[in-house]
Amino acid sequence: MKKIRIIGIVNILNGIVVQSINFKKYLPVGNPSIYIDFLNQWGVDEIAIVDIKGSNKKSCEIKNELSKYINRCFVPISAGGGIRNLEDVKKLLGNGADKVIFNTIAYENFNLLNRAANIYGSQAVILSVDIKIENNKIQIYSNSASKKQKIKINDLIKKAHNEGVGEIFINSINKDGSMEGYEHKIIEKINNLTNLPITIVGGMGKPSHIADILKYNVSGIGIGNYFNYIERSVVYTKKYLLKNHLKGIRKTFYTYTNENFDEFERVSKKSDKNLEKGYFVPHAILR
Repeated sequence: MKKIRIIGIVNILNGIVVQSINFKKYLPVGNPSIYIDFLNQWGVDEIAIVDIKGSNKKSCEIKNELSKYINRCFVPISAGGGIRNLEDVKKLLGNGADKVIFNTIAYENFNLLNRAANIYGSQAVILSVDIKIENNKIQIYSNSASKKQKIKINDLIKKAHNEGVGEIFINSINKDGSMEGYEHKIIEKINNLTNLPITIVGGMGKPSHIADILKYNVSGIGIGNYFNYIERSVVYTKKYLLKNHLKGIRKTFYTYTNENFDEFERVSKKSDKNLEKGYFVPHAILR
């Protein structure tokens, strides 16, 4: 049975978790440790933590903070941002990361990914690719979507295969923070280029957006801004998928066994009869 991983995307800017909109606008969410603990407790499958301006600073500052961010976390962790050398990779893995996310450095020194794969295994190496649809064509960007790259997506994917990359994250700049759904044009293109595990990121606005892309050969679903809203939790997103579309998904400790969903795909209010059963009964009445 096909398994899909629900991956919480944690974007960090100057030590704070932020919502990202088109890689340009950033809204503060809060403390990384608290937010990551929330994702962990509510049953997300994996968490990807990225210092989104690390490449522009040319410094992997997250390597020194990672162990603090994930000290209460028990799911697989991917981390990256500003990686420059093997020492950064070693420090990230040593401080709790299971996989390391490479982005901008891949266009400057792809050999670093190959060396990391040879030392730590391909399963520890993720190539993250930021893509924008321009004139109906795929354009690759780096440096937090500020610099165009000349390499074509076909050539980049081929290079990833040859250099030992174990997984690819595809980030849609157009859809980032839009909550309008994932970019199907990108998924269709990538599906024909590789059999490596693919995680699609950018555009999640409701659980049915995940269901819309299950026809493609994706391994992971990256969700960022959507999980910033408590009422749109990991739990009922999974329940929606289990109930309506997908059976090969990891169940959480909590299940909405008899719940229904409204037109906004939120859990519906229980009946008044059910709610009355939960009323507080004073201790004196029970005597």
